[in-house]
Amino acid sequence: MPEHWLRFARPALLVAVLGVILIVGWSGIVSAGNSSPESAAASTATVAKVHAKLPPPEHDPAAAKEPGKGAKGGEGADEAKGQKAKQQLRPAKHWPRVVMLGDSVMIGAEKNLAARLGPGFSMDAKVGRQADEFIAIVEKIKHGGHHPAAVVIQWGNNGPLYSEDMAALRKATTNVGQLFLISDHAPVSWQDESNEAIAEASKLWHHTTEIPWAKAAEEGGESLFWDGIHLTPKGAGIYARLVSKVVHEKVPFPR
Repeated sequence: MPEHWLRFARPALLVAVLGVILIVGWSGIVSAGNSSPESAAASTATVAKVHAKLPPPEHDPAAAKEPGKGAKGGEGADEAKGQKAKQQLRPAKHWPRVVMLGDSVMIGAEKNLAARLGPGFSMDAKVGRQADEFIAIVEKIKHGGHHPAAVVIQWGNNGPLYSEDMAALRKATTNVGQLFLISDHAPVSWQDESNEAIAEASKLWHHTTEIPWAKAAEEGGESLFWDGIHLTPKGAGIYARLVSKVVHEKVPFPR
């Protein structure tokens, strides 16, 4: 099957699958106890936007380009990344700017994430968001001259991540201190394909870290989801705690 056709067919299939899930759950065709989206889901919103509550800090070139983060990759960059990971971060004087971009999964953890990541946290998540939409948002941040300490992205749920998508993201995030990619847990055929692309980027890109949500979701079991993919309140808490833990390991926060 031609690859260009798959780019449209797979997202269309996902929409159909999610539509069936919602129809079944809301119509009561399949009994799930007293569960319904309104009672079981952490959120049923279709869009979530959170704005940072502090003025943007002045750009610090040293923060945007830390030691070992040159334009060239290779063994030197990997070694520097390993050494940096072992260093203990000094407490920051100011709250870092943390930008999170995602889809319907992230929406459910909006309040939990805001509580953990401080006043410098902002979020833009939307149901069904595609790869090109993520790229457009990140490019807008870069072209606006912004230098966030961290950008956290969850993509790949609504369609596979192709090599050109990954290359575009890498190019568009040279202005950020740290890039975090959240692995996917979704009942779709391309889940492993998306997660492989995320894992590879985390190993090869010197400013990038994977947040292992796929593993945590598998270990946490069905209680984390009300429909197999979207978060329950318990799932939202675990999701936010994992994201916060990994981000705090790479980005300094005030004590």
